[in-house]
Amino acid sequence: MRRTKLYLLILVAFLSIQRSVAGTTYTWTGLAFSSNWTSSANWFPSTGYPGKTGTTDIAVINTSLQTVTLTSSLTISQLQTTLYSVYGVNVQFSGSPILTISNGISTAQPIFAATGITFSGLGTANIGGTSQLGYQSSMAIASGTTVNFTAGSAFNFPNNHSSITNAGALNFLAGSVLTLQDFSQLINTGTLTTVKSTITLSGSGTPANIIDNQGTFIDHASTINVTGQNSAIKNSTSTAVTKMHGTTLTFSSANNGMSLNNAGWFTADSAATINVGTQNCPITNTGTFYSGISNSACIVNLTGQGANINNSGTFYVGSTSGVTISGYQAAITNNSAGFFIIQSDSYGSGYIGSVPSTSVGFITGTYYVQRYITGGSSTYRGYRMVSSPVYTSTASGNNIYSLNYVGATSLLTGSGGTAGGFDKTGNPTLYLYRENMPPSNVAYTSGNFRALSAINASPSYSVYGDAGSFNIPVGNGFLFFFRGDRTSNLANKYTPGTSAESVVMTATGSMNQGQVTVKDWFTPSSSNLSYTSASPTSVRGFNLVGNPYPSSIDWENFQTASTTTGIYGSNVGSTMYELNQTNQNFGAYVKGGGGIGTNKASNIIPSGQAFFVVATSSSAQLIFNETAKSTAQVTGLNLLMSTTANEVVSNPYLRLELNKGSFDMDDMLIRFNSSALPKYSPTEDAPYQQGFGKGHLASMSSDSIKLAINTLPLPKNSESIPLNITATIDTVYQLELKELKQIPQLYDIWLMDAYMKDSVNMRDNLKYNFSIINKDPASYGSGRFALVIRQNPYYAYQLLTFDAKKAADATHVVVSWATRNEENYTHFTVERSLDGGTNFEVIGNVSSAGLGAYSFIDNAPVIGPNFYRLKQEDIDDSIRYSKVSEVMYSKYAGSITGNLSVYPNPAKSSINLVIDTKITDAANYSISITNSAGIVVKQVNSTQPYWQGDITTLLPGAYSINVINNKNKTSAGIVRFVKL
Repeated sequence: MRRTKLYLLILVAFLSIQRSVAGTTYTWTGLAFSSNWTSSANWFPSTGYPGKTGTTDIAVINTSLQTVTLTSSLTISQLQTTLYSVYGVNVQFSGSPILTISNGISTAQPIFAATGITFSGLGTANIGGTSQLGYQSSMAIASGTTVNFTAGSAFNFPNNHSSITNAGALNFLAGSVLTLQDFSQLINTGTLTTVKSTITLSGSGTPANIIDNQGTFIDHASTINVTGQNSAIKNSTSTAVTKMHGTTLTFSSANNGMSLNNAGWFTADSAATINVGTQNCPITNTGTFYSGISNSACIVNLTGQGANINNSGTFYVGSTSGVTISGYQAAITNNSAGFFIIQSDSYGSGYIGSVPSTSVGFITGTYYVQRYITGGSSTYRGYRMVSSPVYTSTASGNNIYSLNYVGATSLLTGSGGTAGGFDKTGNPTLYLYRENMPPSNVAYTSGNFRALSAINASPSYSVYGDAGSFNIPVGNGFLFFFRGDRTSNLANKYTPGTSAESVVMTATGSMNQGQVTVKDWFTPSSSNLSYTSASPTSVRGFNLVGNPYPSSIDWENFQTASTTTGIYGSNVGSTMYELNQTNQNFGAYVKGGGGIGTNKASNIIPSGQAFFVVATSSSAQLIFNETAKSTAQVTGLNLLMSTTANEVVSNPYLRLELNKGSFDMDDMLIRFNSSALPKYSPTEDAPYQQGFGKGHLASMSSDSIKLAINTLPLPKNSESIPLNITATIDTVYQLELKELKQIPQLYDIWLMDAYMKDSVNMRDNLKYNFSIINKDPASYGSGRFALVIRQNPYYAYQLLTFDAKKAADATHVVVSWATRNEENYTHFTVERSLDGGTNFEVIGNVSSAGLGAYSFIDNAPVIGPNFYRLKQEDIDDSIRYSKVSEVMYSKYAGSITGNLSVYPNPAKSSINLVIDTKITDAANYSISITNSAGIVVKQVNSTQPYWQGDITTLLPGAYSINVINNKNKTSAGIVRFVKL
């Protein structure tokens, strides 16, 4: 009895301490025969209830009573249910109270399966800390109830067959953690929101861990890792909505059978990433799946073996989004009932990235690839050069495409009229290009651009002036005249000057994948591009080709070494040409141009873009490979969607523009490279290709080739570059210096006008107005204007001083010089000679920084005479040398007076002794060598301030050299050396 009383006293004391320090643990008894949480009689101890005596109280509910009603807001530390919760616990909110549980909830294994804790009623539970469901336990959230797992909280399913069912609002806030493991499920029929959380589906087995959304699931920038075998994330009903904004969703490569299944509406955007890394893990869509939306990206990475997208619904790849493929036999399957749409708009074009060889042929089905065409006013009415990223059938062993999709959004005309498949009879809208025909603008039935006369037998086409019908192999481009959409202002659509609205064209067919060898439409059996030696040089070798892929390609991937890499060109120039849709002139880009071309052309060629390349012989060949692709997007108003890419300016250049208003312009580049040739070079320069604009501007090479991009060395003095300017109308034009990059102030840039006998320094006056009169040939052509680039002597580099001196501590030599007008392009090289100035070697380099004064330390001068000079390289590659500065160097190691030096030291066979004549000017010296015992082993006389002696007979060891000035019998110094 005494022992029992003692235990009770200890228990009372313990509970007292808990109340004062850690709160009170209250256990539900239900003795009040009511469900009221705030009835003290329902709890043990009955002195209060959880949340009344302190925010650190613990509530334990372990009876078979299912409902505990909360009518007022309160805060506790923990909520626990135990093995004795036979029917589970229902915490019911009445009157919208807020229950705050700061250290989580936990449930143990119930006696009956599928029981646990339920939150119901119109109220909110805010749960912090770590919460945990036991084996076969569950948590349910009823409609109208909100449960928030607060920032930094964690909710775990550590054991089998646990679940959350949510019909209300379940929120995992920033920094929270949700872990499902071993057959656990989260079933949502209400609203599930996760914010910057970490969600993990781990473990293995069947059935798997699943997030099954049947309501609305919204995530903001969380990390979701699916690592459990057969685990899945589902939108399992047609009305289910999942939105992942900035989410990183990863299916790992550790286990098989994981999946992302959508039967409803699934959206991933705002820089979301979906990584499908597991073997045979599919994204299965039978509903509507948005992988990115307009200007809000999602990237899907198929990295696992057999990873795939299987679509029977509608699957969108957004305009700034893409799918990358790297897994072995990774695949995209669009079933017959599915619509797989790669979108394009003013922000970009979706893409399918580089397809590895193991996945070529694994992209199956019909695809809908969009191409946005910029419009908005009459200035956008005009020609476009287009290509198809899909094919519709095969002919003569070639994949061929239909171009009739253009007519779904744009009005098409031709002489065949409606019987020929056009909207009406009129001037042709669609053209193919033939290199082997002479150019002509007399009529559309002649010349290089061959108009289509009928399109009603697609994919076979009739061409004006060419007998028979023709197919178009993939890799060919075509030209079409754009009038705007098919719905607006149709009464005036065929009238010049009518506004052209933006449209989205959709090419439909099998996706082009793998290697594409360009075969011209007029010679489809030949793998060579067309080259006609008899054609004028202005069109010789020009072939209209097209990007064959639903992805951007990068012209910097053009190369001539391997047929299986990038863009292979054999006997093909390194320049490509795109048509600028606003000024209707061609933009040129030369590989290696740092992203800088004319008329907004760049190295990035978007999906759906056709362009010209130049064959240089009849055996020319062009092959596209998957590795030509680029994930870079191009945006803007020109070249379908192209704009200048990120510039990497490695060489100086200038851009001169001919303009008359914003949409009547042409421009040219002059680039400067020390190794460039003054004559035309197909690897350095871009021949000018005249477009459909009104004004045309080119420079002339030294061998009279018109160039859009002209690469030259900077002149050592002066260089005159003729300009070729023409226009279709008589009007006032303007020449404007638009860009001047890295060309130093040293060079003046003068525009010389021979017609007006005028000149202007374009550094001071960027614009020059002039008139073209087509009846007066002297007012245009290549004889009127020239750019003269010449050095201005006032800004010329000068070396003011150069000197080399031994440091005061005799440890090194300091070489210093002063300059004027040096810039960051001036390069200095310090050279040294050890043979009296006959031969010099480089001992250091110094880059100019515009400082005016520079120095260099020679830390390893040799004993004896050192001769220094400065090599100076300027921007025009001119090389100049300074005068030579001599330093007689001695370390003076062991010297008493510091007037002697000996080298080499140590020595094997001979030594050289040097006497500083600035100190001792006598003409006769007595030289004696003594060993370490002080014995003289060699003695000589010298009438010169230097002496060379043979020491081969000396034993190895340390020796001293004593020199006496015989004129005044004083010591000139003592120096030591070592005989090896």
